[in-house]
Amino acid sequence: MKCSNVVFLAMISGMAAMGAKAGNYSTPMDNTIWQVESSIFACKLTQPIPHFGSATFIEEAGLPLMLQIESPVLKKQADTITVFSAPAPWHPFGANVEHASNPVQDQAYRHEPGATELLNKMSNGLWGQFDILANTQLKHRITLSSVGIADVIEPFSDCRKTLLPVNFGQIKHTIVYFDSGQQGYQKNHHAFLQDMITYILADPRVNRIDIDGHTDGIGDSLANRTLSMERSDAIRNLILKRGVAASMITTRYHGDRYPVRSNNTEEGRAKNRRVEIRLYREEKPKHTPKATAHADKEQPSLSLTKEEKTLTQNTDETETLEEAPAASSPKEE
Repeated sequence: MKCSNVVFLAMISGMAAMGAKAGNYSTPMDNTIWQVESSIFACKLTQPIPHFGSATFIEEAGLPLMLQIESPVLKKQADTITVFSAPAPWHPFGANVEHASNPVQDQAYRHEPGATELLNKMSNGLWGQFDILANTQLKHRITLSSVGIADVIEPFSDCRKTLLPVNFGQIKHTIVYFDSGQQGYQKNHHAFLQDMITYILADPRVNRIDIDGHTDGIGDSLANRTLSMERSDAIRNLILKRGVAASMITTRYHGDRYPVRSNNTEEGRAKNRRVEIRLYREEKPKHTPKATAHADKEQPSLSLTKEEKTLTQNTDETETLEEAPAASSPKEE
């Protein structure tokens, strides 16, 4: 037993010495820290890496799990990071498995490929390894310890199950389409609209909703304005039915005055028969997730009073907005 301890300690000392000489970074096994940040907007599982930075498994509402690596090293020489799972140091003869190789973009690494696979491997006792390359040459090797992950993987998994179905970026500009002459929106938008309303109710920062109704150029202008009003009201009533405050909502009816495509083709007319929904929110959050060793499932209150905002200027610009996806892909950006 004493011999094993000597070998084990020598192995750790060797890793530390190698790190000092070759640009390798790792967390001492007896000082591994996992931090969980939990909210309905995002879940983070982070390990600080001494003298390097941090590695984070992050899942935001409406998006897949991603691996995020942050370090001043990435601002210097870093083109690509290759992600491996590797045997723990006390099993030095196992093989590494490559899960992804992704570029460093804007001096940062944040990618989906390999994230889920690595987390699953680390949950089963393997370690993580990140090779940082510049000009195809290995510059740094990062070792991510799995020590203690069993204590936080369940809270992290629980957080992921309670995430909102969409994030603000996916719903802040949305287009809903209508069939010719119809007041009701196309039904393939329904699931996404429900997800949008769920987000509005959950995020107290959302304080204004603008709804703009439009038609194609077929028919009488006055009749088209009435139809655009009916379409806007259909969306407004759907939102009100779920309990959103009426004081937050401004509806406008433009008829056929602001087409985004030519009305000379059926395809163009289909794009013009629309309701545009714009959401606005305060910049500063009312709730800040707290980093702890266990997830804090702090939920924003859904009963907070929303500040009434009255739009005094008619905004007629036709910016390109996000189209509400069909129910089969509600999280598509």
